[in-house]
Amino acid sequence: MFTLHTLKSKMLMPVAGLLLIAGTVVSCQDDDAQSTNTVTEAEAVDAIEASLSADSNGMAKMAADASTVASEEAVYTDTPAISCGQEYTEAHTAAGSGANYTYSYSGSQSYQLSCSLLGLPDSFAYAYDMDGTYDTTRLYSNDSATASVSITGLSFGTANATINGSYVRTGYQESKVQMMRNFNSIITLTLANVTINKASQQITGGTASVSMTGEGSGGNSFAYSGSITFNGNQTATLLINGNTYTINL
Repeated sequence: MFTLHTLKSKMLMPVAGLLLIAGTVVSCQDDDAQSTNTVTEAEAVDAIEASLSADSNGMAKMAADASTVASEEAVYTDTPAISCGQEYTEAHTAAGSGANYTYSYSGSQSYQLSCSLLGLPDSFAYAYDMDGTYDTTRLYSNDSATASVSITGLSFGTANATINGSYVRTGYQESKVQMMRNFNSIITLTLANVTINKASQQITGGTASVSMTGEGSGGNSFAYSGSITFNGNQTATLLINGNTYTINL
């Protein structure tokens, strides 16, 4: 025989169960949304690597371009082909492709030679502003890159020049791995005594600090920072949150 108390208890049990299930579903949805929209450290590393790699027209390519201009203008000699103190500006394009990458950028570059009191090359300022896209096996990006660096160690007979300055990559990225997220980011590299071989135009040493900030597709912001050591064998070591990653330049 059912009493009124028993009937109320049986009616409340399904309702409580439904509320528990509903709460679980909402919680899972919130977790999924957070997971989907938050850029992970691994994805940040992919973007930072692309900002460095020559295969995506990154900082290593910029350094090579700057050193190449210095070499072509005979800045690495005692008789440069450009005038001291005069700024030169010209159009600049960069495009490349390989088995695992393509990139295409256009913009402008400017440079200026400073000389000593004796008229010998002292430092070479180089800057550029580029817009374009790159596509690799892990990432697609539509972005812009700006650089402002100073090259010293110009003296004839020295194997390496030294680069200091900044390189900034700003734009939109689409990841092709893991959760395949898309996001907007600003990656800033601050170069500290980065050495580059004057003949091969390859980076041989030095360090840099890196910061990456941005926003995922769901509006979630993110921020990462770390340090970079250039190893001299076309690789660099990236340190973020105590984790190390090898970056191919």
